[in-house]
Amino acid sequence: MRRSLLVISAMALALLLPAVATAAVVVNNGISVNFQPAASNVVYLDSGPGYLSANQSNYIGVSGNNEHYTNMSIFLNAVPGSGYVVLTNVLEIYNASTSTSSVTVWINGTLPSGVILYGSSTLQTFNGTAPSGTLLLGGSSISTSIHLTSHGAAEYLGFKLTGTSTGSATINLQYTIS
Repeated sequence: MRRSLLVISAMALALLLPAVATAAVVVNNGISVNFQPAASNVVYLDSGPGYLSANQSNYIGVSGNNEHYTNMSIFLNAVPGSGYVVLTNVLEIYNASTSTSSVTVWINGTLPSGVILYGSSTLQTFNGTAPSGTLLLGGSSISTSIHLTSHGAAEYLGFKLTGTSTGSATINLQYTIS
């Protein structure tokens, strides 16, 4: 009897050992994590050198959630009738990356009919009908990319607004650093 009690005790102990061994590796030891939600964007949309005069003339206005706009609303006003307004260098996409690597920015979205967006890596001029530079978005859905070669590089944005321009739209910016 004593022997069977010893065997039963040994078996019970053997069954409990894996549970005890597993529980022995649980360690409750705090690790400090510091979260900083106020970091600036590496690439951001900002007002350009032509913004102030266009804003004072009530052709463009910008609002956003901080100095380096991430969620931004733009209003644009055009002259009524068959004329047009050309706004040069009113916005800029800026590369604030501390890296010397190139940044590729994709611009996706649509603009209302009669609104055309132009981009240039140098300050835009008026060529007689539109801002100088490359047509980036105009009316229909377009996706294009630009390259900001290094820290401090910018893509200057300008608009051509016709008197028939109405409506609202959304433009999205995505970027990768290579």
